[in-house]
Amino acid sequence: MKRSSILSLWILYLCACAGFVNAISFEKFLVKTGHHTGNFLQLAQSLVPKNFAAFVLVLSVVCFFFLGSFLGGLIFPDDEQRLRTFYSAVPFCFAGLSLALHCVPLPEPIQLYALCVMLGVQNSVPIRFNGAKVRTTHMTGNVTDSAFFLGKAARGDRFAAAKSLYYFSLFIAFFAGSVAGVIAPSDTSYLIMAASYSVAGLVAKIFL
Repeated sequence: MKRSSILSLWILYLCACAGFVNAISFEKFLVKTGHHTGNFLQLAQSLVPKNFAAFVLVLSVVCFFFLGSFLGGLIFPDDEQRLRTFYSAVPFCFAGLSLALHCVPLPEPIQLYALCVMLGVQNSVPIRFNGAKVRTTHMTGNVTDSAFFLGKAARGDRFAAAKSLYYFSLFIAFFAGSVAGVIAPSDTSYLIMAASYSVAGLVAKIFL
């Protein structure tokens, strides 16, 4: 199988992992770690009735996602050699963090913030596929891109239909991961997360 085909499937798999993490965070803590458009709505909903505890919690989630994105930009700039390092090293780091969350009885806010940093790092690193940057946790953008390229295909662009289908497959993968996160047993969810990211790391190490 060509490297481009493996990379395509690997990106889909990362989207599924992100969907799983996002679902787990909501199932455990009632906060989405990867959906910050919705979190800003929650900020407003908690501020108006002066529910400051909820406001601080959601604001912290956004800030820790921001921190993860900052770390991604700091450690992995848009450079092909460093991106190859990301492909193999970072999923193993995520797996180790997930295993630590399973083994160490940390307070719930710390668990939540760790998941935010994970998804922030994952989303910030610009994975390139066919010359385009692909974000693996930001599904609003993928829905937009899928519809955009479908519109171009309707105007006669013969390459746009394939791009539309690929972006569509990204949010289907995220949805599948979300379903898995919803049905996963709560007491083993971090173990499943660790195993999932370990697979991502192994595939990247061997094939990418």
